Amino acid sequence: MTKAYAPPGATDLICPNLREWISQCKAAGIKVGLNTGYPVVIQEGLLADLKLDTMVDCWVSASQVAEGRPYPYMVHRLMEQMGILDCSSVAKFGDTVNDIREGKNAGCGLVVGVLSGADSALDLYEAGADIVVPNVTHIQPGISSKGISLSSNMDTVVCELAAQVAERLVMTLRSPDAAALPRPARLGAGQGSSGGGSHGSGAKGPARHTLAFLRG
Repeated sequence: MTKAYAPPGATDLICPNLREWISQCKAAGIKVGLNTGYPVVIQEGLLADLKLDTMVDCWVSASQVAEGRPYPYMVHRLMEQMGILDCSSVAKFGDTVNDIREGKNAGCGLVVGVLSGADSALDLYEAGADIVVPNVTHIQPGISSKGISLSSNMDTVVCELAAQVAERLVMTLRSPDAAALPRPARLGAGQGSSGGGSHGSGAKGPARHTLAFLRG
């Protein structure tokens, strides 16, 4: 692992505008912390190589707490470092089932699954994700066009974020690169979300990532 990540330029940002997104978060008063299961030396090497070490507020590795994911200790350590009292004011992003469970176990007010990594949307939703997006930059920091901020009622926030994500996905699917994207799967009987009601035998639920599915 060290050999794979040690050379300069061994990794890329998850998307080109990640640094800009972090700057927007900080301008909106949102602190940014990172955690990982990788050893500290690899984590710090990656952050330096990606030039994120001077942008985020703090970071922690699983080796620095009693237990890694899905235990909540890394999230709580980041909260300690950033002086955050209320767990419900924390939004946790992650690309694995254990990330989602970590956020839930930590009491985070919003737990977001991202598809830029290991697990599928269905796995992330089943683990308890409030919403699933392609990557972290698909959620706009601060106040939205409807005046909804992350300090609002959480149900309102999730619905507003769902609308943002649905709009961005529609725009993406209209782009020339849309052919390279996987097509949304359909939900069959027994796979619907808790808000979607019951389905008859063979009935189809809303396509994943659509506004109807995300609100459900």
